[in-house]
Amino acid sequence: MWEKKTTAVLSGVNPNDLHDVDNTYDWSTATGSWIAAVNTAVFAGFSNWRVPTREELLSIVDTSVTTCGSGTPCIDPIFGPTQASRYWSSTGNDPLGAHGVNFFNGNAFILS
Repeated sequence: MWEKKTTAVLSGVNPNDLHDVDNTYDWSTATGSWIAAVNTAVFAGFSNWRVPTREELLSIVDTSVTTCGSGTPCIDPIFGPTQASRYWSSTGNDPLGAHGVNFFNGNAFILS
């Protein structure tokens, strides 16, 4: 099951809304306090939410989406609203860095 954001892309950042698509988080917040807050809120009736792995994020990439790589997220619209930007995975902060997927172009990345 995937979390679906509740606001429109570029509608403005709301740090009080855990599900605002315009909010951004660093890796430690995304995998720590943000996911803890979602579980405490029992979002959608569940308290066992987690950040997806790198492979799970890559599994929803769709580079056949019209204008993928030109501003439209490279992801099936069923998962929207989604920013055409980088999303962290739970695939760890290993010696190389934290892993994620860039939905602007569908590529995986590692940031150290």
